[in-house]
Amino acid sequence: MASYASVIADELWDDQTYIAWAERVESVARRRGALEALQVSMIALAAHQIRIGQFSTADAYYAESLEITAATGGSLAVDLYRPLNVELLAWRGDDSGTRSAAKH
Repeated sequence: MASYASVIADELWDDQTYIAWAERVESVARRRGALEALQVSMIALAAHQIRIGQFSTADAYYAESLEITAATGGSLAVDLYRPLNVELLAWRGDDSGTRSAAKH
């Protein structure tokens, strides 16, 4: 159900609802130790930070999601990270990095 909320808020360009959803999921996931939900919220928060031009903060959220992936042996964050990393590199103006990341 929470994923539907994020998709709807994202598609409607409702940043307030989107960030409220992501922050709530992050809070609950941290309290309960729900690592997969935490990864999803970290990616959502990173995507929001890209939208508002906070690229270093987006990097920090990505890094945390990738740390969880390394600790759990999953691939969720990596699968979600790759396309969003292309967007982050593009917004930073890194042409060669964007092209290289997009090829993968």
